[in-house]
Amino acid sequence: MPRKYSRQELINLIKDGKLSKQFFSELTKEDQSFAEILKRFPNNDEIQLFDAPEAIIQKAEAISTENEKYSIKSWVVNLILDSWKTSQVAGVRGVSTTSDRRLRFEIGSCLLDLRAEKQDKKWYFVAELTGHECDEEVVIKADKIEISANESGYFEWTSSNTPKDVKIQIGNNESVSLPELSWKTKK
Repeated sequence: MPRKYSRQELINLIKDGKLSKQFFSELTKEDQSFAEILKRFPNNDEIQLFDAPEAIIQKAEAISTENEKYSIKSWVVNLILDSWKTSQVAGVRGVSTTSDRRLRFEIGSCLLDLRAEKQDKKWYFVAELTGHECDEEVVIKADKIEISANESGYFEWTSSNTPKDVKIQIGNNESVSLPELSWKTKK
């Protein structure tokens, strides 16, 4: 196993011209990348990159080796399909297309497919979340309604109004909001 060099040792090796191609190939990958940086950006014989304290290095290693908890806090939600914004083929256009809507959102590596259909002054919603792998329960919150997936993995609910605020919640505390949509149709 190759020896791990400190930053100061690598700086001295480069400064003294002792870093041959043979010696470079025997370094660890981390030392090789650091030596490349030092060669490209000389630092006028001053140490500008200090070694972190050992306690911080140990904390970072502990964090990186812990089982990563499933997290959606930093996800961005992208609307990738809105059937009301997509022009329909001439034979499909008509009144029926304004009472049905399909939305697809990309949330990290997941896709949320949401279908809405208006019948007799009520909206019927069916959603499916794919690409999601988590042990915790997933709930869709549409305004004040909480919807859990049925046995088939679909989220189904009915409402007299279209939702203004839709969130996907994983477990008790992680949630991501979908962008607010207009439900008014152009006539």
